[in-house]
Amino acid sequence: MKGLNVYKRLIPSRISSVRIVVGELIHNLQRCCGELDEGILFELRVVLNELLVNAIKHGNMDDENKNIKIVAGIVKHKDLFVIVEDEGCGYDFDYTSGNLAPLCEEIETFDVSECAECGRGILIIQSLCDSVRVNTKGNKTVILKRILKTSPKAKQLL
Repeated sequence: MKGLNVYKRLIPSRISSVRIVVGELIHNLQRCCGELDEGILFELRVVLNELLVNAIKHGNMDDENKNIKIVAGIVKHKDLFVIVEDEGCGYDFDYTSGNLAPLCEEIETFDVSECAECGRGILIIQSLCDSVRVNTKGNKTVILKRILKTSPKAKQLL
């Protein structure tokens, strides 16, 4: 993906690493693009937490000997991409996200807490991002999220 890279890191599968990585990534993003809207920052924190926790718990099965690769950057002067890749055996993204929707549609008022616990993170990520893609193996997720209308600072850097 061509664009301005703002973050790249390999971390061990430790839940204690999540908060640090989210903070670093957002700090680098704001250093590059300037202050972001509080609503966007909140959504980014939720998405990043979900991606990383899923990779640690479900991908690497809490195995601290396995790593998680995180790459993030800006494309088209306004969109954030984040790639999270674990060392696990993967999962069927279409099956997981496709089978949860009918369960939740039966609920008169959509309530994420009513859905099966496994898979809620993916629903949350999908609802907060403009695009979510998972590789065929199921161990690498790429999200795209609009964070800026246009960024003169990011434009100058590209």
